[in-house]
Amino acid sequence: MAIITPPVINKTVITRVKQYELFLNNEARLKLARKIIACKIENQARLIRYFAKSRREPSLNDIAYSISSMATQLMSIETNRLNPELIESIEPRQPINTGTP
Repeated sequence: MAIITPPVINKTVITRVKQYELFLNNEARLKLARKIIACKIENQARLIRYFAKSRREPSLNDIAYSISSMATQLMSIETNRLNPELIESIEPRQPINTGTP
C-alpha cells in the first residue's frame, strides 16, 4: 500500500528542517543539552525532597540540596565555555553520604 503526499512543503517538513539546522549548530546543541540535563537533575532533587517529607527523613534534604546545586552549577557555566566533557562531568558526581542505608 502506498501513500500519496502533496508536493507542497507542510509544517512537518519545515519543523524537521529546523531541527536539522539546530543539530548543525554546536552552540545551540550544547545549550539544549545543558538545559535538559539541568532539568533532569533538578527533578531528581525534587523527588528526593518529596521522599524526605513523606518519609520524615530530614537527612534526605541535604542530599537534595547537593543535587540541586549541581543543576545550578551547570546552568551558571558561560555559553562560550560549554563543551560535552564539561557537561558530562557534572552529572556523575556522588551525593553526600549520610551514613543511612
